[in-house]
Amino acid sequence: MLTYRKAILSDCDMYFEWVNDPEVRANSFNSTLITREEHVSWFNDALNNPAYSLFVFQNE
Repeated sequence: MLTYRKAILSDCDMYFEWVNDPEVRANSFNSTLITREEHVSWFNDALNNPAYSLFVFQNE
């Protein structure tokens, strides 16, 4: 069954792995790898910004 939930701070590392995946970078407007510092800053800002909705989908 597919479930989803809102992302939480502990999901930051998983999102970081996804965003720097070679296929993701190759298909992004900017193919440069994202640093951990840049990502953590963006992720924290996104979690605290009501204009953003970050989710984690899980196939159980």
